[in-house]
Amino acid sequence: MAIQPAFNDYTAASQTVFRAALTAMSRPATVREVDFEGLFKDTPPISVTLAALVMTLADHLTKVWLSKSLRGASDWLTFHLACPLADLDGDSDNTKIDAAIIVAANPQELPKFSALNRGTDRRPDTSATVMVAEALYSSSLKPNSELSRWAYGPGLEEPKLFSAPILTKDFLSDWEENFQAYPMGVDVFLTGQNLLAALPRSLNLSSQRPSL
Repeated sequence: MAIQPAFNDYTAASQTVFRAALTAMSRPATVREVDFEGLFKDTPPISVTLAALVMTLADHLTKVWLSKSLRGASDWLTFHLACPLADLDGDSDNTKIDAAIIVAANPQELPKFSALNRGTDRRPDTSATVMVAEALYSSSLKPNSELSRWAYGPGLEEPKLFSAPILTKDFLSDWEENFQAYPMGVDVFLTGQNLLAALPRSLNLSSQRPSL
């Protein structure tokens, strides 16, 4: 059966989403509003922003892993993308997940970075790309100061305070290990309701404002 594109105009839509993703990675820890709803023929069964990223960054050769709450979308992904799905039973912290794209419904369902492919010294570009929904504050929610960190690194002229509900103690511990593995490590896209931000592996997250 032929692949049925999920986008109204695949070329135009994928270019729009790719530019947004590239901008997010090149200007890390910066939350931007995006509007991808009009790009789809029908409303996807997962978050529109998350769906747009997967449809753009994956193809029929890209193995995708879905967290438990997103398993119902596996048929939709197969129909529109024909991508292979990773072993969906690999949910324990000690299980390695063999997938190029990791898609989580929320920060609570995000696997440990140590379970993901971080690439190698010679091929760091083969590492997994992570996408997480419900990871950013909507405009109606006031950021929690306890879930804020100073972000600094390539793409930022100076340190900036970044607040997001994903910045829990467990995530930050995981992120520090990921940062120390550079140039290996995973890159992370954070999404919210029509919101997008990114944390490249080269980004440092600190509780104190660094004096650079």
